[in-house]
Amino acid sequence: MSSYATPADLALWGMPIAGFGGLFNTAQQQSALDGAADVIDGYLRDHYTLPLLVPYALSIRRACAIIAAYDLITTRGYDPAVSQNEQIRERYAATIRWLEQISKGQISPPMNDSSPGGIVGGPLVQQATTMGSGSQSQVSGASSSSGAVVLGPPALRGWK
Repeated sequence: MSSYATPADLALWGMPIAGFGGLFNTAQQQSALDGAADVIDGYLRDHYTLPLLVPYALSIRRACAIIAAYDLITTRGYDPAVSQNEQIRERYAATIRWLEQISKGQISPPMNDSSPGGIVGGPLVQQATTMGSGSQSQVSGASSSSGAVVLGPPALRGWK
């Protein structure tokens, strides 16, 4: 299994590495990120074809870093009296709520998943291509009855 984020993402969106007090090396940080990716997959599996493909959506990279930071901070010892710890907990809780909304189908952020179409969560747009020098055209991947938005010559868009 691969992670959706890197230790650099963890420092950017999760928590500055200095905040961990030097307690976690890169391998431990990556392990936390891998675990966070597994948590995320649990919320996504009913609406997306896993595994997600690179490049990962920025929102997923961010969510992975936030979950991993929370896991690391609770391993170190969570102190609610420390405002930074409470902020990390609040960001973690907001991220889990966001993932729950995805799981319930309430939101559908665009994801580059392994389905044949690739990106799920937005409209499917297909470009019509002209074949040869004649007026014959072809739409790659779907017919107009598939629900895809077809771009191309007027006849392919349903216009005469």
